[in-house]
Amino acid sequence: MQLLVQGDYLRIMDSTGAVEVITEGYRLGPIKAGQGQRNSPFTRVQIVDKSGAPNIGNVLIADSDFVDQRINGDVSVIDGGKNRTVAGGSYMGGGFSTAGVGVYAQLQLWNPAGTGKRLVVNQVQWGATSATAIFMKEASASIGGALLVIANKMTGGAAGVAQVRAATAGAAMAGYFDCAYVQASSQNVLEFSDPYVIAPGYGLTLQCSESNKEIGGVFEFFEELV
Repeated sequence: MQLLVQGDYLRIMDSTGAVEVITEGYRLGPIKAGQGQRNSPFTRVQIVDKSGAPNIGNVLIADSDFVDQRINGDVSVIDGGKNRTVAGGSYMGGGFSTAGVGVYAQLQLWNPAGTGKRLVVNQVQWGATSATAIFMKEASASIGGALLVIANKMTGGAAGVAQVRAATAGAAMAGYFDCAYVQASSQNVLEFSDPYVIAPGYGLTLQCSESNKEIGGVFEFFEELV
């Protein structure tokens, strides 16, 4: 976007994702909401999306005497999340995996190699039809199996790059970093205090600790450029 406007002060008030700002005097970015430049005169501004998705936001341009004591940026968690959803960058997906005798049910959120995007996981839900424990582990290989449904949180939004897979394993999971016990037909929710980020070629796998038991789960996440 080209803005034919003159000023000395520029600030990204809010945005769905990162942007780059280019003037005749400087090139700044990628930057996010709350960041900008002051005391640097310009007569035109070019704003370039760096998120790889539809990017919605507002920019403040003023002269060098402008005063701003407001706090903007990452503290705007609710509005930022809404803007990301409206722009079509937020997703949720999951389902069920039923195991047979001697094998262990698995669910996996997978980011295929070469996507150029990270999966930023906000929350994971899981449960089972009978009391058991659920393990969680980083994955460097996809588990194969059936591809389950992923929904864009914006109705009518386009599909993303991520995959949710269901399969079975022939052995109990080792080296897991989380374990939670669930009662029959109940649900656990893990909301990360800091998001869990999945790079291309990696995934996040849930596995039932006992064979011949069903596991269900849902992943909530958004995608951003690496």
